This record gives sequence, structure tokens and C-alpha cells, in this order.
Amino acid sequence: MVGTDDPGPRPVFHLLSESTDKGKVGVTMGHADGVVTINVAEAGHSRP
Repeated sequence: MVGTDDPGPRPVFHLLSESTDKGKVGVTMGHADGVVTINVAEAGHSRP
């Protein structure tokens, strides 16, 4: 299997939403220092 012996740190994902209890907030998508930030409003719909 590819990557099973990789000693490096695993990536961390932050799934954030623009809609909050206090209204809409900005979400900047990107990656830095092993953390990937994704705006869930930009995600595509899954298909069955």
C-alpha cells in the first residue's frame, strides 16, 4: 500500500460554515502548516 510507512504528520481538516448563530461570517479556504480549511458552503452535493 502506498503511504503506509509515511512517518510524517497527518493533515488536519477544518470544515467551516459561513452561516453561524450570529449571522454570516467570511471563511477563507486554503492550507497552511498541515491544516486544510474548507468552506462547507462551497462543497458539492454528494450523489447516491
